[in-house]
Amino acid sequence: MDIKPKFTPGPYRIDDHSDDCFEIVGRPTWPCTRFGVKGEWGIARTDDLMCDYPEEAAANARLLAASHQLFWFVAAVAKKNPVFANSREKERIAEARRLIKQVLS
Repeated sequence: MDIKPKFTPGPYRIDDHSDDCFEIVGRPTWPCTRFGVKGEWGIARTDDLMCDYPEEAAANARLLAASHQLFWFVAAVAKKNPVFANSREKERIAEARRLIKQVLS
């Protein structure tokens, strides 16, 4: 299975704002700039409505920040050869492959 994601490479981290909103930032692995600025840039941000619910906003931010690592964990499972796997492992491999295709489509 060839996995070539188009999303911003990680790792991602949470940039905590004092207004209870959170921004997820990432740093590309290749040298590049965005608007002439090198380094990290925002990938996602909890919107103003979410800022009224700081616990939920923080939980969403943690999930988004972990998504890069979660993707590659699932990708590692998807790359396994199901030939020598038991039936439960084959189900997990099939589900991992389905999720990877969903993310990459």
